[in-house]
Amino acid sequence: MATSSVKAAKDATHASPGAAAVAVLTLVVKDRKAAAAQVNEELSRTGDLVVARMGLAYRERGIHIITLVVDATNDQIGALTGRLGQIPGVTVKASLAKL
Repeated sequence: MATSSVKAAKDATHASPGAAAVAVLTLVVKDRKAAAAQVNEELSRTGDLVVARMGLAYRERGIHIITLVVDATNDQIGALTGRLGQIPGVTVKASLAKL
Protein backbone atom coordinates (compact mmCIF):
# COMPACT_ATOMS: atom_id res chain seq x y z
CA MET A 1 0.00 0.00 0.00
CA ALA A 2 1.37 3.44 -0.87
CA THR A 3 2.40 5.65 2.03
CA SER A 4 -0.31 8.22 1.31
CA SER A 5 -3.04 5.60 1.20
CA VAL A 6 -1.82 4.08 4.48
CA LYS A 7 -2.05 7.48 6.16
CA ALA A 8 -5.53 8.06 4.75
CA ALA A 9 -6.64 4.62 5.88
CA LYS A 10 -5.31 5.30 9.40
CA ASP A 11 -7.00 8.73 9.46
CA ALA A 12 -10.26 7.15 8.37
CA THR A 13 -10.18 4.68 11.26
CA HIS A 14 -10.28 7.38 13.94
CA ALA A 15 -14.05 7.56 13.48
CA SER A 16 -16.57 4.76 13.32
CA PRO A 17 -16.10 2.76 10.08
CA GLY A 18 -19.72 3.23 9.05
CA ALA A 19 -19.88 6.91 9.97
CA ALA A 20 -20.62 9.36 7.19
CA ALA A 21 -17.90 11.81 6.27
CA VAL A 22 -17.12 14.34 3.61
CA ALA A 23 -13.58 14.13 2.33
CA VAL A 24 -11.41 16.02 -0.10
CA LEU A 25 -9.08 13.74 -2.02
CA THR A 26 -6.17 15.19 -3.93
CA LEU A 27 -4.52 13.07 -6.60
CA VAL A 28 -1.21 14.01 -8.20
CA VAL A 29 -0.72 12.09 -11.43
CA LYS A 30 2.88 12.04 -12.64
CA ASP A 31 2.37 10.07 -15.87
CA ARG A 32 -1.06 10.83 -17.27
CA LYS A 33 -0.79 8.51 -20.24
CA ALA A 34 0.11 5.55 -18.05
CA ALA A 35 -2.37 6.23 -15.22
CA ALA A 36 -5.39 7.94 -16.80
CA ALA A 37 -7.30 4.81 -17.79
CA GLN A 38 -6.97 3.22 -14.34
CA VAL A 39 -7.80 6.45 -12.50
CA ASN A 40 -10.87 7.10 -14.65
CA GLU A 41 -12.02 3.49 -14.33
CA GLU A 42 -11.85 3.66 -10.54
CA LEU A 43 -13.58 7.05 -10.41
CA SER A 44 -16.32 5.82 -12.74
CA ARG A 45 -16.80 2.71 -10.63
CA THR A 46 -17.24 4.80 -7.46
CA GLY A 47 -18.93 7.79 -9.10
CA ASP A 48 -21.92 7.62 -6.75
CA LEU A 49 -19.62 8.77 -3.92
CA VAL A 50 -18.21 11.76 -5.81
CA VAL A 51 -19.88 15.12 -5.15
CA ALA A 52 -17.43 17.20 -7.19
CA ARG A 53 -14.34 16.71 -9.35
CA MET A 54 -11.83 19.23 -10.65
CA GLY A 55 -8.81 18.51 -12.79
CA LEU A 56 -5.83 20.70 -13.54
CA ALA A 57 -3.00 20.13 -15.99
CA TYR A 58 0.11 21.68 -14.45
CA ARG A 59 2.15 21.58 -17.63
CA GLU A 60 5.16 23.46 -16.27
CA ARG A 61 5.72 20.63 -13.78
CA GLY A 62 4.52 17.83 -16.04
CA ILE A 63 1.87 16.68 -13.57
CA HIS A 64 -1.90 16.57 -13.42
CA ILE A 65 -3.88 17.29 -10.26
CA ILE A 66 -7.35 15.97 -9.58
CA THR A 67 -9.36 17.13 -6.59
CA LEU A 68 -12.41 15.16 -5.50
CA VAL A 69 -15.06 15.87 -2.91
CA VAL A 70 -16.64 12.64 -1.74
CA ASP A 71 -19.51 11.89 0.63
CA ALA A 72 -19.11 8.35 1.94
CA THR A 73 -18.40 6.20 4.95
CA ASN A 74 -14.91 6.18 6.40
CA ASP A 75 -14.45 2.64 5.08
CA GLN A 76 -15.43 3.67 1.55
CA ILE A 77 -13.11 6.68 1.63
CA GLY A 78 -10.21 4.60 2.90
CA ALA A 79 -10.82 1.89 0.31
CA LEU A 80 -11.06 4.39 -2.55
CA THR A 81 -7.92 6.18 -1.43
CA GLY A 82 -6.11 2.88 -1.11
CA ARG A 83 -7.10 1.69 -4.59
CA LEU A 84 -6.14 5.00 -6.19
CA GLY A 85 -2.83 5.01 -4.29
CA GLN A 86 -1.97 1.61 -5.76
CA ILE A 87 -1.95 3.01 -9.31
CA PRO A 88 1.66 3.58 -10.43
CA GLY A 89 2.50 7.28 -10.75
CA VAL A 90 -0.43 8.41 -8.59
CA THR A 91 -0.08 10.00 -5.15
CA VAL A 92 -3.24 10.45 -3.04
CA LYS A 93 -3.92 12.52 0.06
CA ALA A 94 -7.23 12.65 1.91
CA SER A 95 -8.67 15.15 4.34
CA LEU A 96 -11.79 14.03 6.20
CA ALA A 97 -14.48 16.02 7.94
CA LYS A 98 -16.68 14.02 10.31
CA LEU A 99 -20.38 14.79 10.12
